[in-house]
Amino acid sequence: MNKNKQATAKSSFEEAGRKIIRQIKHAEHIEPSEIHPLWIEIENRIRPSSVPKNKPVRLIISIAASIAILLSAGTFYLYKNIQTQNLTTALLDGKRLQEVGNDILLVSENGELKLKDESSIQYESDGQVNVNGSIEKDALSEKKAGDNICELIVPKGKRASITFSDGTVMYINSDTRVIYPAVFKKKVREVLVDGEVFLDVNKDLSRPFVVKTKGFNVKVSGTQFNIHSYRNEAISSVVLVSGGVEVETGNKNKTILQPNQLMEITGNNVNVKEVNVFEYVCWKDNMLSLNDKSAGDILERLSRYYGRTIIYDDEVRKVLSISGKLDIKETAEEAVEVVCLSLSLKYTVDENNNIVVTLK
Repeated sequence: MNKNKQATAKSSFEEAGRKIIRQIKHAEHIEPSEIHPLWIEIENRIRPSSVPKNKPVRLIISIAASIAILLSAGTFYLYKNIQTQNLTTALLDGKRLQEVGNDILLVSENGELKLKDESSIQYESDGQVNVNGSIEKDALSEKKAGDNICELIVPKGKRASITFSDGTVMYINSDTRVIYPAVFKKKVREVLVDGEVFLDVNKDLSRPFVVKTKGFNVKVSGTQFNIHSYRNEAISSVVLVSGGVEVETGNKNKTILQPNQLMEITGNNVNVKEVNVFEYVCWKDNMLSLNDKSAGDILERLSRYYGRTIIYDDEVRKVLSISGKLDIKETAEEAVEVVCLSLSLKYTVDENNNIVVTLK
């Protein structure tokens, strides 16, 4: 490769890199000063002081390696490099949740660990992790635990809980990803969520607790609240049980919620109203509220909760539900049967084990 071709390749890479950096900043609202150190590091990788004329392949390999590093914006390498500023770019990678299968997966920089349904994960103040009461000394303990960025992936049909290093407890609903440090920083406690979680935050006025999602951030010092924010759903919400929270949306507007208030977020539009918070947090106690929901809404929630495909048409979707609550500790068929009896519907199970709901 001659010098002109080398320069062209390098220039093309740099332009592609800058484009990706711009996308990251736009998607996650990262200030230029925060992303700059990452770009400088990548530039240094592709800008050696001199390239021997007889070894052009090294430059190609260097550029290719740097492209691979930059394009893995959702991997541990990238958000490890920017964790001193924030972790938000980790949510740009939305593939792992769909690829994880039926197992809960706990991932750290040391490896992966498959977990059972309703597993309980607890972090000590030094980052040591306990799973269901047992210390994990193998897959997750090769590296100093406190330096780890961790990811918990909970697929449809499963649930889990985390007790963080500060004592904060998070209940995690089905089809949810959570990204967090094994040990929180001295000035801020920060986690990322794609899905639904309920948090009981341990009060610490010197270190705010921040939950970041696809379209908004929630900042608290100590409180109980629920976040519903799935990246494939247009409407997200925050429900406050006790204490106070500050919600910052993508347009930088901030809203302070009071107990028993619900904030619905659609893009940059927000709506705050008084609600019965039980209806929004009872999922963590294996209950589902039926109030003011259509049959479609209920069946979608049951499908996610049980990890089962539930098939129905528009006529079924629009059927209005009755008031009440549904115990979802039983099987998917039993829960669907209760809904069908209440709404004058019927169901069958097809040859692929899908639940099919129709009008009677």
